[in-house]
Amino acid sequence: MVRAFLGGEIAHAEALRRVDARIAAGDLLAVRLLGDTRIVGAVSVGNTRDRRLELAYLFAADTWRKGYATESIHSLIGALRMEHGGAQLFATTQAANVASRRLLARLGFSEGPQFVEFGEEQIMFSLTL
Repeated sequence: MVRAFLGGEIAHAEALRRVDARIAAGDLLAVRLLGDTRIVGAVSVGNTRDRRLELAYLFAADTWRKGYATESIHSLIGALRMEHGGAQLFATTQAANVASRRLLARLGFSEGPQFVEFGEEQIMFSLTL
């Protein structure tokens, strides 16, 4: 289920409304496949409450295990290195989300502290840009 690790499933129309609003605000990068107009994923980097850079991403289930998340996030990391070289980039995922943990490790992130948030075990990952 999409959003299984983000608080549960939401209606398709609501998901589109949320994505469109964030794209319009300029704080979300839409991922499309070459020659296709469908948005298959979204990637963003924002500042956390303590002013750290935090990566967030979401991809459609039918695109999983095809390398699109790896390619998209890898490209974003390259751009971030040019602007924020030496800074730390963080990402948090549920401990139960094994695919996301593997993705972050493949991208060079190091596994960090574990904590409970939203009633679930979370793991924070970090990468030096």
